[in-house]
Amino acid sequence: MGKQQKNKGFKLTKRITGLFLTALLLVSLYSTAVFATSYSTGDREINLSFPNTYRKQIQACSYNGKTVYFNAEGFYSSYRLYNFSYNKVYLVRYRTMAQSGEYGKWVKKYVVFSSSLNKSLVNNKRIVKVKTPKIKNVKYYNVYTSTSSNSGFKKAKAKVKPGKSVTIKKVHGSSLIRYKNYYVKLVPVLKNGKKATPIIDGFYIYTK
Repeated sequence: MGKQQKNKGFKLTKRITGLFLTALLLVSLYSTAVFATSYSTGDREINLSFPNTYRKQIQACSYNGKTVYFNAEGFYSSYRLYNFSYNKVYLVRYRTMAQSGEYGKWVKKYVVFSSSLNKSLVNNKRIVKVKTPKIKNVKYYNVYTSTSSNSGFKKAKAKVKPGKSVTIKKVHGSSLIRYKNYYVKLVPVLKNGKKATPIIDGFYIYTK
């Protein structure tokens, strides 16, 4: 976890470093790629790993796919895409070449990189308010909470509009307590109905 700063009995965690999402995606019948996003050392990265050396094409595009920021074709087993901007929706897609010599269908994934969420205590009590980021092409967020950064998330609030705040009084049915780490996961639902990669951030309470 990154450095923490005090704010009226509240520690605000900065971006969780390292991998926060790993999802398996299918590519035709010839390979399965491991897709992961990372905020390591402040970089906004996407890493794609393939278990074989079939020829493949990878692209990072604008939300509507019309502008291509990155394009690569080759036989490498892994690709690293980096220098993405905060608070912007990207379309990342890839496809592999079949034995016929033709590319299969695109496998698509929408990616969002967000700066650290705005979190604050309510009236200096153990109640936390989290403000959702305003990001173009995000229709709303589904909000989840957990005591672990990578598992155990349960829905806390549905269909929260960008820029609106969510008040968290309990996690997993229990009131917030001192000296415990909590995590918030925002799942962006886009205007096209697709979901983007989650935004995960944490907080720690030490006030009475």
